[in-house]
Amino acid sequence: MFMSSKREEIAHLESESMAAVDRACLELWHRTEGWSINRPSPITLTVFVNETAGLRAVWTTNGYMNNTWIKDRVDYSASEPHQIILQASSSNSAEGSFALDDVHIIRDRSCDDIIPTTTPTPATTTTTAPASDMDCTFEQGDTGKIEFQ
Repeated sequence: MFMSSKREEIAHLESESMAAVDRACLELWHRTEGWSINRPSPITLTVFVNETAGLRAVWTTNGYMNNTWIKDRVDYSASEPHQIILQASSSNSAEGSFALDDVHIIRDRSCDDIIPTTTPTPATTTTTAPASDMDCTFEQGDTGKIEFQ
């Protein structure tokens, strides 16, 4: 998505409804680009859990304008059927682009269960989440909508 305007821009990516979960880990890659580099991005990414009571923000970041893909993991839980909503928003003065890729929801595991906290991962190594029916890679016919099977 490219953002350049004089008013706030907001984009949403919504999952289908999912069953309640005691713990889950949302894994995603994001990237921001713009005219200025090596500074926080003016584009904010927020992860919401949408339940009957309404939207609940569970994580937010501005990323960094260095034209590099950033991998983040977010723990969440939901006591009832829910959706995950990814929201990208920019201020009225923001110019730049924002991208998401490889969105995974790993049910019944916390993010700490996936990333060893005692052994640092070398910067050159990329780890992959276990395969899941709740994956969206935006490749091979993926429509950009997070679909869960």
